Amino acid sequence: MKKRSLLKSVLAVGLAATILAGCGNNAKQEATDKTTIKVATSGTTNPYTTIGDDGENTGYDIDVLKAVLKKLPQYNLEFVTTDFASMFEGTLSGSYDIAVNNFSYSEKRSKSYLYSYPYDEISYVWVTKTGNDSINSFETAAGKTTVVSSGVSITLAEEKWNEENPDKQTNLTYSEQETPVTLQQIADGSVHYVIIDYAMFKAYQDVYNFDLQATDVSPEDTEMIAENNYAYYLFAYDHEQLRDEVNTVLKELKADGTLAALGEKWFGKDTSPDDTQFEKTLN
Repeated sequence: MKKRSLLKSVLAVGLAATILAGCGNNAKQEATDKTTIKVATSGTTNPYTTIGDDGENTGYDIDVLKAVLKKLPQYNLEFVTTDFASMFEGTLSGSYDIAVNNFSYSEKRSKSYLYSYPYDEISYVWVTKTGNDSINSFETAAGKTTVVSSGVSITLAEEKWNEENPDKQTNLTYSEQETPVTLQQIADGSVHYVIIDYAMFKAYQDVYNFDLQATDVSPEDTEMIAENNYAYYLFAYDHEQLRDEVNTVLKELKADGTLAALGEKWFGKDTSPDDTQFEKTLN
């Protein structure tokens, strides 16, 4: 009897251990059930995407995406800071799930990437040394030097201008240097101008106070840069479900005032697109 009782006790303990182990495995599985979304960003286009004092990714574009993912609990968010070329290539290859860098729309790019709903309305300026009023269009920039990054909409527009106007070309210097470096070069005269988003220019001027001025890019030249004045997240074509999930939440954030609040935080005003922009995707 004692042997049978001992055997029953051993079996009971073993069974309990097995059940607990199984529960432990299930708990671990539940904890790791979330899908990690890898987000590629430059971290150099303040105030849209930058690195905070704590070493974390931040900026308007980043904060909007973080707000989106809070409403999509099935996903974890992981940011990868990289250059522009790697952002595009990595998103296409599947290394990254979303590319974030205040990207505008272009028909050429839309053949390779899916676009989210827009989350920001942007404007462009010609930045020159204070007192230099001679550069205010692609035509008046002929023969002048600027610094550009490969693959971005502004660069594509300048490349197209040079191709179509061989006798009025601008001198493009390709670099992945950070924007403040370029602004300093304009201030000291080694570079003549740069086209950037006004919010970026203001953010850097508030910090560095370079001897620079900004002139609005005309509507005609703006159309060469982008087919509209909005910013979007980019996805590979096989990420349509993720894009649609992000879009659903972006529309909610527009409706509940989150986009407006984040605009106030980063720009001092609401820069969210009109409600009509959240009805239909571009592709």
